[in-house]
Amino acid sequence: MSDKKQGKLSVHPYIGGSASNLIRNVIKHGGVSRDKLATFTLTLCGTALTLPLRLVETLRFNKAIERSRLQEDPIFILGHWRSGTTHLHNVISQDKRLGYLTTLQAIFPTCAVILSRHKLLKRMVASLLPAQRMMDNMKIGVDLPQEEEFSLSCLMTTSHHCNHFPRTIRESFDKYVLFQTSPDEVANWEKVYQQVIKKASFLANGKRLVLKNPYNTARIPTLLKLYPNAKFIHISRNPYNIYVSALHDFVKEAEEMALQEFTNEDFSELCYSLYGKIMNAYWDARDLVPPGNLVEVSYEDFDEDPLNEVKRIYQTLDLPLEPAVLKDIEAYLASIAGYKKNKYTYSEQQARAIEANWGFALEKMKYSLPPDIVVDNSRDWSCDMNY
Repeated sequence: MSDKKQGKLSVHPYIGGSASNLIRNVIKHGGVSRDKLATFTLTLCGTALTLPLRLVETLRFNKAIERSRLQEDPIFILGHWRSGTTHLHNVISQDKRLGYLTTLQAIFPTCAVILSRHKLLKRMVASLLPAQRMMDNMKIGVDLPQEEEFSLSCLMTTSHHCNHFPRTIRESFDKYVLFQTSPDEVANWEKVYQQVIKKASFLANGKRLVLKNPYNTARIPTLLKLYPNAKFIHISRNPYNIYVSALHDFVKEAEEMALQEFTNEDFSELCYSLYGKIMNAYWDARDLVPPGNLVEVSYEDFDEDPLNEVKRIYQTLDLPLEPAVLKDIEAYLASIAGYKKNKYTYSEQQARAIEANWGFALEKMKYSLPPDIVVDNSRDWSCDMNY
């Protein structure tokens, strides 16, 4: 069973793929650490349990899914981790005219149709999930929106879910996020990605999809190649607020999902590095998006007046916004009104390190040290990382 209070998973996300995919990934990314052998073994055995479901789904539904076509290109929510992408995704997903990839689909991409349509099996999957995410206490549920990167890691070796294999994080990021790799590997990624999106559309009964995946922030050229009429929403946040929360996110996810040893220092350096790569890739590519298909939002504006920002998003992207949709969004916002935000404490050294590493972003987006962050030299840092 899952630890509902601590937000821990009972199973590794790789359980939703095949044993062969898991083994290929382990070989490709440098093996499994001794202290992670139990997790690997349990996950490998778990893939055998889903094999019958995968076979049935392939026989019954794959042809229908392959024949299906997206009615409209997706809406992609972009932004670095901890920029508010999940909050924005949850808000926009209140629009019942839109569909999204669910947590069930993300973790079990090879048998999502069977699991979605079988109530008992679906309840069994739900029992394996924590009630809240491990890094920020946001709700998790089999039918709630989730990132498709989980699906990709279950389906191929040319994907990047960095916390599974810390030894090859940088290489994997450059290859499968920035696509600095061979044309064959890029083509394979594109093929599998389209399959994932097609199945999500099939399960959403053809509704236009709204998808959130921070990695996609650096993939605009490829996404436009696949979906030339896609819409994009990019949300940014003060880098000072991002750093500690993103570092906490990386470490917590790695504690749950990594199949190799790691240190917190490794992820601190990684946090600085990936932010620069993702943001610069976004800024370099955003002008490729046709006029009217990209809207940029700041977390601070969205947090202060979410309804007004939703109206601006819909207007900029030329999406119809009906009163019923606004009513549903208002109801959702009211339901999370008691959510507590963070209070951050940094050392002077850490604040200066953020300026040194991310000064380019602070200058470009005109951010400075926010008043809710306290500089305290009596300790290295602390943070209530619930947001």
